[in-house]
Amino acid sequence: MLYHLLYPLHEHFPAMNVFRYITFRSAYAAATALLLAFVLGPPVIERLKRLKIGQQVRDDGPRSHLPKAGTPTMGGILIVVAIAVPTLLWANLENRSVWIALLATLFMGFVGFVDDYLRVVRHLRKGLLGRYKLAGQVLLGVAVFAAVYFYPTHGALDPAETNVPFLKNTVVDFGWLYLPFVTLVITGASNAVNLADGLDGLASGMTTFAAFALGAPVGTALYGAYGFPAIALTTALVPLGTLLLVTPVRRLAPTGRAHAPFTTVIAAVWVPGVGLALSSFGFGAMTAFASLLFASRGWPIWAAFTSFAVAFIVARVFLGHLADRVGGARVALTFVVIEAVGLGLLWVAPWPGVALVGAALTGFGYSLVYPGFGVEAVRRAPAQSRGLAMGAYTAFLDLALALASPALGLIGSVAGIGAVFLTSAVVVLCAAGIAIWLLPPCIRKADCVRELIA
Repeated sequence: MLYHLLYPLHEHFPAMNVFRYITFRSAYAAATALLLAFVLGPPVIERLKRLKIGQQVRDDGPRSHLPKAGTPTMGGILIVVAIAVPTLLWANLENRSVWIALLATLFMGFVGFVDDYLRVVRHLRKGLLGRYKLAGQVLLGVAVFAAVYFYPTHGALDPAETNVPFLKNTVVDFGWLYLPFVTLVITGASNAVNLADGLDGLASGMTTFAAFALGAPVGTALYGAYGFPAIALTTALVPLGTLLLVTPVRRLAPTGRAHAPFTTVIAAVWVPGVGLALSSFGFGAMTAFASLLFASRGWPIWAAFTSFAVAFIVARVFLGHLADRVGGARVALTFVVIEAVGLGLLWVAPWPGVALVGAALTGFGYSLVYPGFGVEAVRRAPAQSRGLAMGAYTAFLDLALALASPALGLIGSVAGIGAVFLTSAVVVLCAAGIAIWLLPPCIRKADCVRELIA
């Protein structure tokens, strides 16, 4: 709207020429969304509280989620408003792609609203059934495909062709496979975080590694275009945006309950903590030395981190429930072995394809080692000090990363960069011994194997 109102004035007022640049309008659209969230957030939340529109917690989930009952829901309304209003204000509304994206967002927002309405107002415990949600997402995918494929805009690419991000002059022509591709992207994007919604730390952990996956190619592109100062400036300024998000968060009042002594908590969590520390050597090797390995062999560096992070996210999305369902120790044991296999492939990789598989297996395995050992740590900790227990447990990760980098660096300087990943694989496999030790006694006994299978 503002683009169409103000840009035509640039012939008389040259300053209005800035409205032609999408970077300018994107920045102000983001600022508008942030302002709307700050202004509308508190009154919307208070209104939802007065209307008693609160979250209903399923009784088949973790008991730690039961205190969340009554938390205001339908907050997606605020998110949709913060997307739609800036788009209408700052976008080029003559661009049909803008309308396709906006209408798709509004449609999925409507599906979410129906789900919340059925659960909160009509008191249907399951809300909108999953098959109806999926049907709506598939229907939207078909509609988007039809709008893009049969009514294309004039451009350099055919309707079914797509540029591969961060790879110059690389185009994929999907043909009729563009229909399942669009449907998969829409259903996957709409469900990605929702599958982990409400699971403490899971969604945030995945979004952290999503940033990890995107940051590698973006950093490569910045370095190629503007050099290292662009990376330094970006990494210094972007984290400051966190202050805008956490400043308005209301501080929680202390519970005032008695807590177990710190020594008691440490005694309860140190065994799974050591398992986490050993398995984190693989994570330390990836973050500190994967770039050196790929650079020394002339392979694309960003691909290693993206493969690692994408596999990490996939495992968390589709297998994040396993630790609660089958037990943390069993999950940790299985995925420690997968992580070690990935590190071994990085050690022996003769060409980039094998190395990327190794990086992906390392991320896939490490993703569930943390929650696997974490379940065991929380289970052993006093109930009134489980927050402290998780803090102490996570400290083993920090300690491992502090020790892994210099130790592996010394090994690499003596025996070569490949030895870093061999050493990491051996150390990670030692965590399997910790996982076996944490298994229930009957599982460790040979005479209980038949009972376990049954």
